[in-house]
Amino acid sequence: MPGVIKIVVSTGATSGLLLEQSQSYRFMLGARNFKREEKHFSNLSYDLQKHSLTFLPLQLSDLRTVKTFAKQTLEKLGSSDIDLLFLNAGINKPADEPV
Repeated sequence: MPGVIKIVVSTGATSGLLLEQSQSYRFMLGARNFKREEKHFSNLSYDLQKHSLTFLPLQLSDLRTVKTFAKQTLEKLGSSDIDLLFLNAGINKPADEPV
């Protein structure tokens, strides 16, 4: 279905995105240092008319930020469905206890 925008939610947003594809994508990206990633992606050449990027803070070792990321993502998506979910991030220390 050409022209249909696919929604992608990704953790570990630092590489491997589909920005060169002909399909239009709306990315919701979680990253530890989301401001740095915003800056990194602003320097890339991609079609802004075709793709949109939203960066949200996400630190997997802090379960509060995981919950906040999920809540913010759902709020931003509204009634839209998630088409692709990339759980690409990792942690290097145990997660905190649930809050």
